[in-house]
Formats: sequence, structure tokens, C-alpha cells
Amino acid sequence: MPFAEGSKTAFLGDLKARGIAYKVETWTNYMENVVKRKAVVVQVDNEQQVQEVMRAVKKQNAQHTDYKISVKGTAGWADKEQSWCCFPWAKVQEQRYNESFSFSEGSVADVIIRFSPKYQGVKKLGEMEHTPSVDSKNPLDRLRVYEILVAAGVQIAKLAQKLRDFGLSLRTVSMLSWASAVGLAGTGGHGTGRDEPAFSGQITGLRICDHDGNIREITVGDEDFAILSAAHSGALGIVLSMTMKVVRSEE
Repeated sequence: MPFAEGSKTAFLGDLKARGIAYKVETWTNYMENVVKRKAVVVQVDNEQQVQEVMRAVKKQNAQHTDYKISVKGTAGWADKEQSWCCFPWAKVQEQRYNESFSFSEGSVADVIIRFSPKYQGVKKLGEMEHTPSVDSKNPLDRLRVYEILVAAGVQIAKLAQKLRDFGLSLRTVSMLSWASAVGLAGTGGHGTGRDEPAFSGQITGLRICDHDGNIREITVGDEDFAILSAAHSGALGIVLSMTMKVVRSEE
């Protein structure tokens, strides 16, 4: 649904006042089957900016109840335009795949939130208690288990490389290297591991900015965690980061 008269100007004014980078442009995913004309594409550097965007959206929706605007987090970020004189194809390919890999119509929204490289990161948290089933024939069950923190926007290829640097590995993962880990988990994310759950089955916690701009956390100890963490498709709000289980690849 389009912005109400004067609503977009007011919304952009709120973003500008808070120093949040944005562009009004036609947004499309990498597969070019999802297109949103005159979308407000916002690029955030931190959680506070996500909160401010969500609160600005809420403000306009409260004032214009018949013209409610939608907001969606997506993979990808805007690169600075540079001239690559030596081996240009490497950077060209990286920039090409920075766009969202999503092909779902659910990706269409009036406001698109993208996460800049400043926001993105992967952190090793520590080893987790793990007691494998005695009758398990899955060799992965005999590896040590660790917990990691993955920020929104981190693509699968980058996540796999960071884990390799830590001597860790995902138990199961999609072959779509350029999809974001948070986005993949949001749709379930069936991976390649035999006798493994979907990619979302490795999640131990979600950090979310809800539609009111409040940050909350959902963990494995919470009621209905399995339902909320699996294929939520963004209904919970904007996922800021998630924690998940990985295994030790070097023994």
C-alpha cells in the first residue's frame, strides 16, 4: 500500500533527523522477480538505528490507519562505487551478489532495511554441554558443540569462512552461499545434512526488534520457541541477530 499524502515526507524527515542513510528507489532482488517501485531503502549500522526506523514506521501507521506501510529486513548492502583496475571480476561478483537473494513475494515492502558491513559480524561464544545419544549413528553427534552469535546481514559464505577460521563448522547449511543466515533461518532453510533438522533447527536464540521498536530475546527455554524460531518469515519483527549451535571441525 502506498504512503498517505505527506506521510513519506514526514517519514524521511525522521530518518534524516536521526542521521540514518536512505534512498528512495526501485528495489529488486538478485533474481529480479520481486520489484518494489519507490521503496524507501534504509541502510543501518547498529541496533539503535533499527529501533528508530521501526518507531518511525509505527508513528506514520498510527497517524494514517488507512494507509499502513510495511517494513522488511533483507540481505545485501550498498557498496561504494569504485574503479577496479586489477582483477576486477572478484569485486564485481561480490557487488553483484550483495543484493537480496530472496525470491519470495513476502520480500516486497514499502520500507526495506539493509544491514551495512559495520553491522555484520560472527562471534564464537563458547562450548555447550552435549551428551550424544548412545544409539546415534550420526558421526556429527560425537563432535564437540559450540554456540555462536550471527548478526543480521551475514551471508552464508561469510559465515562458513568465519567458522572455518574458528575451527568450527555448521552441521547443515544451504548451498545458497549468498543468502543471509538470518534470512535462511527465517524460512526454515533446509540444508544438506543427512538426518539433520532444517537450518533453523540449529538456532538457540533470536534477538528481535518488534513492530513497536522494542528489542526482545527468544531463547530455547521459552514456551513455543520451536514454533517461533522455525520459518517465522519476519512475522516476529526485524531479527537483529541469532545464536546457533555449530560443531568443532578440528579435533
